[in-house]
Amino acid sequence: MKNKIFLVYLGLTLLGFVMVACTHLSGIGGVGCDNGICIEMELEEPVVIGQPAQITITVETEEAKENLWINVGQAGDVSVFQPTHEWHIDTQPDQPVVLTTTLNLTNDMEGWLGIVAIAFDPAGRYVSTDETLRIKDGIVTVNPPPERDIENKPIPEPPFPIPPDIPIKPTPWDRSLPVLPPAEIMTNCGWSSNLPVSEWAGAKVYVDIPETVPVNQDIPVTVWFEMPASQPQGTVRVKFCPSAGFSGSPPFQIVGTSQWTVTLAPGQIYKTKATVRFVQTGIHSLPLGAYSSGTRQVLNGGQLVQVVEPSISIGDAGNWVQILFEGFEGSWPGAGWSRVDASDDGYERYWDEDDYQAFAGTWAAWPANGGAHAMYPQAGDEEDDDYPRNMNTRMIFGPFDLSDAELAEVTFSLLYETENDHDYLALEISQNGTNFTELGRWSGNIGSTSWTSQLAYLDDYIGDPSVWLAWRFFSDSDTIVYDGPWVDNIDIQKYVHGDVQVTGTVTFNDIDPGNTIMPAQSLKATLYEWDLDGSSEPIETVYTNIDGYYSFSPITNWEDDGVNIGPLDLFVEWETITQTSSLREVTDLNNNIYWFQSLYNYNVADGNLSLDKNISHNDEWAPAIWIFQGVNFGWKFLDEEVIGQLQPEIGNIRVNWQHARNCIFSEFPELGCGSQYFPYFPTDGIFIAHSDTQTSLGKEWLDTTVWHESGHAYMDNIEAFVGGNDCSDHYYWYGLSRECGYTEGWADFFALVVGGDPYLFAQTYNLEDPLSSYKIPPNPDTGDMVEIWVAAALYDLYDSNPDGYDQADFTFDDIWDIMVSAPHQTFEDYWNVWKAHYAPSALGENHYAIQAIYQNTIDYNTLSLMDILDLRRFVTNFPLNDAVMLSNYVSDEESLPEQMTWDLDLSNFYTADCLAILDGAYQIDLYLFHPENFVDGGSCGRIKVIIGDGIDIIEDTFFVEVLKEESRISLPLVHEVPVNNNHNPYPAPSTPAPTPTLAPYP
Repeated sequence: MKNKIFLVYLGLTLLGFVMVACTHLSGIGGVGCDNGICIEMELEEPVVIGQPAQITITVETEEAKENLWINVGQAGDVSVFQPTHEWHIDTQPDQPVVLTTTLNLTNDMEGWLGIVAIAFDPAGRYVSTDETLRIKDGIVTVNPPPERDIENKPIPEPPFPIPPDIPIKPTPWDRSLPVLPPAEIMTNCGWSSNLPVSEWAGAKVYVDIPETVPVNQDIPVTVWFEMPASQPQGTVRVKFCPSAGFSGSPPFQIVGTSQWTVTLAPGQIYKTKATVRFVQTGIHSLPLGAYSSGTRQVLNGGQLVQVVEPSISIGDAGNWVQILFEGFEGSWPGAGWSRVDASDDGYERYWDEDDYQAFAGTWAAWPANGGAHAMYPQAGDEEDDDYPRNMNTRMIFGPFDLSDAELAEVTFSLLYETENDHDYLALEISQNGTNFTELGRWSGNIGSTSWTSQLAYLDDYIGDPSVWLAWRFFSDSDTIVYDGPWVDNIDIQKYVHGDVQVTGTVTFNDIDPGNTIMPAQSLKATLYEWDLDGSSEPIETVYTNIDGYYSFSPITNWEDDGVNIGPLDLFVEWETITQTSSLREVTDLNNNIYWFQSLYNYNVADGNLSLDKNISHNDEWAPAIWIFQGVNFGWKFLDEEVIGQLQPEIGNIRVNWQHARNCIFSEFPELGCGSQYFPYFPTDGIFIAHSDTQTSLGKEWLDTTVWHESGHAYMDNIEAFVGGNDCSDHYYWYGLSRECGYTEGWADFFALVVGGDPYLFAQTYNLEDPLSSYKIPPNPDTGDMVEIWVAAALYDLYDSNPDGYDQADFTFDDIWDIMVSAPHQTFEDYWNVWKAHYAPSALGENHYAIQAIYQNTIDYNTLSLMDILDLRRFVTNFPLNDAVMLSNYVSDEESLPEQMTWDLDLSNFYTADCLAILDGAYQIDLYLFHPENFVDGGSCGRIKVIIGDGIDIIEDTFFVEVLKEESRISLPLVHEVPVNNNHNPYPAPSTPAPTPTLAPYP
């Protein structure tokens, strides 16, 4: 079968656009220029199958470049370039660098082939060019025009490039075996040579085998060898060889062929199947060697394999149903049997049981001892032992049902002695009981005591509800006759499939040294059916639940796809990605999702197949699980705390982590090291440094880091805001900017509430009592430029613990609603939206909120006096109610009047003659006890008004005077005196704290 070659996708993210003019490039082939780089690819024509064609790559740069990576790539799983297709080069301005490689196309290629040349510098800038080949009927066309169908309608040329169907996944360990010295390979493989041998450059020998296999199970593998394109045709020996690490017997057995000798043309690939059985658990090598005695060249290859105890017992699956077992020991013919004598010799003879010969028991069937002219063979009587001439007789069983069968077969024991090629026994099959088709024929003289076991497959008739089998004996008119055929122990069986349901639980050992086993929640679980050719097909995808449990739907436990025939071979793959109302995933820096796999389970039994998985604490990919669980825990908190459905704007969360990587760009640490939210190429999300996944730091450190960076991601998804300037060097106690204080403070707060306690990072800072922390600097910055004060203010809004000024008790949903209601760039923006949302005229929530914020050195309070007080008069015989309406003179956007304190200082008021009362409506009522004392007017003295909102206190002093009038009616005169407002700032700590050692926040 010819390979279909598809175009490979080589998509990269552009980081800049700098156009250059590359004057030295010819422009004959494809040329691409961008980002200060030009690359040209020229393909030597004509391109002929089996003949090398040179590709010339010319690279030119506008500026000097170091470590520029040049790569020529193509689609398909077979390399077509020799001897290499990638280079690392340095360039000088306007000085082209010329590179060459050779294209080699093989006879098994057909379809579209895209060839891409790409230049990529360490800063992420790149440029590419491409050529398209069309391979059809052995003819290669370069950059062909679009084809047309039979109706002459244009068919669009396949787009270039298109994404591959299956993404390349990372591997947790390098399984390839190291290259050994030639002499050591010869020794390991048992080869000898009187002449020196050398390393076989350009050749490849390798084996495809799963990373994890069960012990003592037959494992199908694929062995490959590729002849170098630069070498002429030659004979190659390929062999499984014991590894140098084992003395005596290797830990594997080869079932069947273990070595091959083949003759290959240049560039030709040899592929064969083998079966391996490992007899020890552990990590073992499966080594291969290849040797050419003609050129005395040798090389080795192979893979490391983890061999484990199987998680389930592997056995036959399904249900073999016996349709018939006939040993001829009882009364025969029984139900279902019939006999026909189709001979035309005037005699009636047909099949019947007889005790002269038997494979088991006493009786067997013979074709001539039934009917009116039956013969009865007897020992010692040679004539009566033989069958007669001119026979044509059948014994028929049926009909029987194969409509529900996946397989069907018949076995029987046979002893036969007939005239060779003239007389014979035939096994026949029919779909109507009348017209029969021969399945097998036996003729000849094998000896009268040699019983044989015969097997015939009925697979071509599965699905048929009515099938007949017949044993037909034919003899011609010759006088040569023998003992004939004896048939015994007929066994007809069909295989009826069952169902299998795969379930299981995924757990992991947590980061803490105690190795606590935890359920792996929200993993994507995919059930695969695996074929002997190494391919796999996804069947169903589900997600693990809160307990790490998953369950797939029951499936038919059978396949017949031309590769495998029989019960299913199943395995499960779990990936660090989940999709609910938003996407969460953990990938490496190439955006490959981390994955974990069960054992391969061959020929699974019907019923329930339990495939559990525990991801070890020492697994190289274990941090991906730890991070993934932290991300999902944060999302789950949002899902539970936010009333109603989460807004779509919550967005996706991608976390990048890679073993041993602490910088996003390893070549350029100045561009970003340490855990951070980096919504640009190549992370497009969160980067978690490997240093933050160390067991010495523990679970709380890693979780807090993940939740903090998740807080940034959610803020960016909702508000498209991650700080107004560079916030990378932020510290808890120092203010960079109001924008940084807000975004970093929000991220700190999110980590606090998801974690469920007020401590940041392993009990370092207690935001319920931040000033008592032993690590605060002696002169910390204050206000909303400082992230820890913003975080503490949000936490005091949220928590239900009253402390100091904080009496607020809001839900996370209250705080979240403000976040998603409008864009904010500072905490003051956030507060202004909050203040408008929770207006004082409703329930006065802002009164408690402003106090919680103020407690954390952020003063947005608005208490103030307005306008001067008015004059008031009253008749001396009556009180003057509501002489001063205080609520008209006070402005407080956060507090209701009943939430404020109102007081009068009458120490300088003449209470013997005058009375001032503050009533429940926040008004001052005035009275004169002795109006007669004010006939000529006078003064009641001075009243001080004291008003507070829990944060600030304002004071105002005014005099009350009584004026003389001719009518003897005395009226008071109220006028204001200069205001003396007292403001109480947040109290400083009574004793200074020691100076901490500051470290950047992740």
